[in-house]
Amino acid sequence: MKKNEKISLKYKETRLPSSFLDSVRSADENDLRVMLSLALLETEEISPEELCKRLEISESEFDASVKYWCGAGLLKKGKRSATGAESKPKTETKTVADAHRDGKLERASEIPSYSSAELTELIERQRITAEFIDEAQRVFGKMFNTHDINILVGMVDYIGFDEASVILLLDYVKNKGKRSLRYAEKLAFELYDEGVTTVQALQNRFLKMEEYAKTESAVAAMFGMSGRALTAKEKKFLHSWIEDMGYGVECIRLAYDITVDNTHEPLPAYANTILTNWYNDGLRTYDAIVAAEEERRSKGKKGKEQDKSFDTDEFFAAALKRTFEEL
Repeated sequence: MKKNEKISLKYKETRLPSSFLDSVRSADENDLRVMLSLALLETEEISPEELCKRLEISESEFDASVKYWCGAGLLKKGKRSATGAESKPKTETKTVADAHRDGKLERASEIPSYSSAELTELIERQRITAEFIDEAQRVFGKMFNTHDINILVGMVDYIGFDEASVILLLDYVKNKGKRSLRYAEKLAFELYDEGVTTVQALQNRFLKMEEYAKTESAVAAMFGMSGRALTAKEKKFLHSWIEDMGYGVECIRLAYDITVDNTHEPLPAYANTILTNWYNDGLRTYDAIVAAEEERRSKGKKGKEQDKSFDTDEFFAAALKRTFEEL
């Protein structure tokens, strides 16, 4: 494109409704790929299975995207689609009582679909209140389409959150910069699986998640990992140090300093050996680690005076290096 060159739409007489634009902005990558594929395949006969293979997505992801665009009013069920396939018959919607067995939710990977009649009945029975839907839209800063309301209702009626918990969850998702209720749905399932369903439990979990994110960011910067996505191995290291071992930035910095002093590089695997040794020795706090390290150095100095041929610090460094090389 040349400098100062302008590009304008040819369809000047076409006015796209704001609801359509909101749906596009809120769509995730799979939603957009599915919609574009259906539009381009308007005259081609292809099964949903084959389309899923082309897009490299699962059938459940494809179905979720179709539901999303149906809720946005851009696709219709019940008619032969561009893929040449008939829409699947609607399955019966489960209630909380049906979905839960022995305290555990028996579910698929997504919230089931509700018909307009079922949604109306839930509101009439005050299982879901109209005020709840209005407040959810206000918190999320957008008007929900049919698919969005389906997810919203399902988090209460199917997963089992109360309305206050869902509002808190939506507020957290919005503050994270996420604009899709699909993200909220996924997070709701994860929280349910962890047993986090009440307002108090959610507040505690979100606080812990925020603290973890801050610590992860600081540690990533410390090891020169910031400014890019973490690798799977790096994520595993950081999760182990912060979540599993429970170490904060101060403790991890001690391991970082020892790592750089001995290797002259910020090697996560080497630091992992140090932190794992501290954890296995029962050292959980910064003060406990510092005291143990000072005692180790003190013993090392006494050992040097008694036997010049044995260097504790060198032995410790060599042991760490051997462990690192074996990883």
